[in-house]
Amino acid sequence: MKDVQLINIWFYYSKGDFILKGLELEVERGELVALLGASGCGKTTALKVIAGFITPQKGSVIIRGRDFTNVPPHKRNIGIVFQSYALFPHMNVRENILYGMRIRGVDKSEAEQRLDHIIEMLGIKGLEDRYPSQLSGGQQQRVALARAIAIQPDILLMDEPLSNVDPKFRSKIRFEIKKIQKQLGITTIYVTHDQDDALEIADRVAVMNNGIIEQIAEPFEIYERPKTAYVADFMGFENVFPIELIEESYVVVRGVKLRVSSLKNDGKYIAIRSTKLFISKEPSPNLENISGKILTKAFKGDRVRYLLNTSIGDLAVLTQNRDFNVGDNVYIHYNPEDMLILSG
Repeated sequence: MKDVQLINIWFYYSKGDFILKGLELEVERGELVALLGASGCGKTTALKVIAGFITPQKGSVIIRGRDFTNVPPHKRNIGIVFQSYALFPHMNVRENILYGMRIRGVDKSEAEQRLDHIIEMLGIKGLEDRYPSQLSGGQQQRVALARAIAIQPDILLMDEPLSNVDPKFRSKIRFEIKKIQKQLGITTIYVTHDQDDALEIADRVAVMNNGIIEQIAEPFEIYERPKTAYVADFMGFENVFPIELIEESYVVVRGVKLRVSSLKNDGKYIAIRSTKLFISKEPSPNLENISGKILTKAFKGDRVRYLLNTSIGDLAVLTQNRDFNVGDNVYIHYNPEDMLILSG
């Protein structure tokens, strides 16, 4: 069952300057979808449309089969975790969590039961009497999440919830959010600009660009098989080149024929991950070869990143092989199956 549907959503703040341009999105019940994209792509605006904070100039917002396009926020059963957490500074943890339940008229004894269950589940027991200023960023994040789920929302919206969390704790908190989301079965839309957030936490990732979703798929598919040049670049593909000509089993880049395993008639770019390339002193008899010269060498923990000048342009290679040095003339090998043909 589809819990959220955005149908042909158009929205502008200044007339004619559209932020969302025919946005389409469907989220299944119990699913966690991450809206991933750079600043200004429209992902937070999309969240505001779902929440009812803004009304689109065109299109429909359907929640659990009902049209909520013009329904005000307080009549949508939606929980929200803001980037800033938006905790009430004059209320302690207990009061912050109880607030939403009280304004919805939840019976006092039931509210207390929910409170006890949630603080236990989120690991914030013992913090009930503290105020937001007395909490760490991670603790504030948990309290904000507790307040959002205490109202038992149909939909949970999260806007960059880990942006203020220490990087070394982010992975742990991602795991906790996903675990709690699955335990409760709350349909969740999670906005982030961080690809690690999206890949670790989401059932599906929707990559946004310029007011639309360019691709939505499971994390592995988004990471390994992007469909457009923008998605490839955003997901860390360093080697993306425009195609001059498409031939049978080949594409031509800067006059050089590159063998590929599959072709797309609308292909505009070719891309390959830096981790899918290999370097050696001699050409490989089993793989395709491109000759090149090493321009830079940089250590990346257990791997080395080489940048090489080749006939098709500069190629980045990430490998565990540390045996090469700047100035070396080498061969770069690739498997045609790893070459992706992308739309514009």
